Order: sequence, then structure tokens, then C-alpha cells
Amino acid sequence: MARSVAYLKARFDERSTWAAISAGIIGASALAEPWSYVAAAVGVLGAVIPTSGGSDA
Repeated sequence: MARSVAYLKARFDERSTWAAISAGIIGASALAEPWSYVAAAVGVLGAVIPTSGGSDA
């Protein structure tokens, strides 16, 4: 659990994470109600989930 929290704190300190979250929210604002929630969630999850093969994995 502590490792997960440390990972999320490190990700939220990165500028690119906030750019991805902002892009998801901006994209969600252009969609109808049920899909806007999905777009915002995908933007946040895509920003914080580590990629395979990257230095985060």
C-alpha cells in the first residue's frame, strides 16, 4: 500500500500527469453526459497507470 501511495505522489508531482488529466477533462467537456464521465476517468487512469516497458514499470 505504501508503495502505491508513493508512486501516486511521484506521478502527481510530474507536469505531464496534470497535462494528461487536463486533456481528459477538456475532452470530456465536449461529450454528452454518460460519455463525459468515461472520458474523464480514462484521462485520469491513463495518466497514473504505469506503462509496460517504461521506467515506471
